[in-house]
Amino acid sequence: MSDRFFVTVFARDTEHLRRLFERGALDLFATRRDEQERPSIDGLITLEAVGRLVEEGYEVLVAETDHPADELPRADFDEWLKATRADADERLLRGK
Repeated sequence: MSDRFFVTVFARDTEHLRRLFERGALDLFATRRDEQERPSIDGLITLEAVGRLVEEGYEVLVAETDHPADELPRADFDEWLKATRADADERLLRGK
């Protein structure tokens, strides 16, 4: 199995992001927008997949860490769900 890396994939617009998400072949998580309002999605993918996405016009930020996974901070599902809902509520209030 190839190594996989945590990434953030930035799309040109929401339609470009939707096409990526509908593929179903990539391990993708929640969508969001960055400070410049670019739509993005986090994921866990191989470097080969990173290359394909870049060739298709996506910008991909690969996370780098020098800490073993067991040293990284963890959140349980309830914490993740609460944070995700708060982010969604904030976007709704801003009208985005």
